[in-house]
Amino acid sequence: MTAKEPGRSDARPAPPARQGSGWLAWAPVLVLAVALLAFGSLRPRPPTTDAERVNAIALLIKCPQCVSQSAGASDAEVSRQIRLDIAKRMSEGQSEEEIQDYFRERYGDEILLTPSASGVGGVVWALPVVALVCAMAGLVAAFRRWRRTAEDGPRATIADETIVSRALQTTPQDHP
Repeated sequence: MTAKEPGRSDARPAPPARQGSGWLAWAPVLVLAVALLAFGSLRPRPPTTDAERVNAIALLIKCPQCVSQSAGASDAEVSRQIRLDIAKRMSEGQSEEEIQDYFRERYGDEILLTPSASGVGGVVWALPVVALVCAMAGLVAAFRRWRRTAEDGPRATIADETIVSRALQTTPQDHP
């Protein structure tokens, strides 16, 4: 057995001390989440003039003739007629929901650019939230696993340290 080097012990080295409780690493994520929730909860100001209200409703209705355009953005004749019909119905006192229901009955559910929040359409609204929650849970699980791997990772045993110290004590002439 080789002599022990001065100042060297056979005990395992102590694991590194943890810096803080780990909450500081999550602070930027928390700030970002709060900022996104605050931004998402701010509603745009409601339309004030009749023309703005007509356009706001027309932006929710798909142009029957155009591809991927709303009746509010399209210059097609059918979109102009839809905007005039919306203005007429508004002047008669119909609400936005009543106007949308009229167009839904006339053209089918596909005419509305915003899916309903009930039934199968509710999946369209819930799926992104579920995906975000699953992604966050996956990140938390991955971070915990990485932390455990770093803390509980392989450490040199006393036998390993003995082999390394013997190898360092031999000179190149000792090996053929």
